[in-house]
Amino acid sequence: MGKNRSTNKYTPEGRIKLYENLKLDIELFHWFMRNPPKNSSIKLSDNLLSVFSEQMGKCAITGQSLVKDEMNVYLKENKFNEAYSNILIVSDIGLMLITSNDTNQISSSIKEYKLNKERISKINVYRQLNNLSLV
Repeated sequence: MGKNRSTNKYTPEGRIKLYENLKLDIELFHWFMRNPPKNSSIKLSDNLLSVFSEQMGKCAITGQSLVKDEMNVYLKENKFNEAYSNILIVSDIGLMLITSNDTNQISSSIKEYKLNKERISKINVYRQLNNLSLV
């Protein structure tokens, strides 16, 4: 099959088609790019954009689409390590699931968001890193 000629970066119509084919919310990505976390280094800001793209604008824990005011940067292991491999972007609920001690709130959130076994095991990996009980 040949390449669709209407999809290209040289015409306004072609660029629109390119953006339509992306699975990422471009407006949210641009907002994220223009509003880096306060006091973050250039390295962290750059890695955050890469992680955001890799996660396709979704919470690393719940898989739900991220919202501007509910995004959190979570450093997995070393809190001073700004490496790409140490970064997750999570929603407020995702952050609560991996850092909270409130088992009732965790259980109700798991049911509310209908998290499957794969998501729950991911939650447990990060809870274990925080020395918290597994769910």
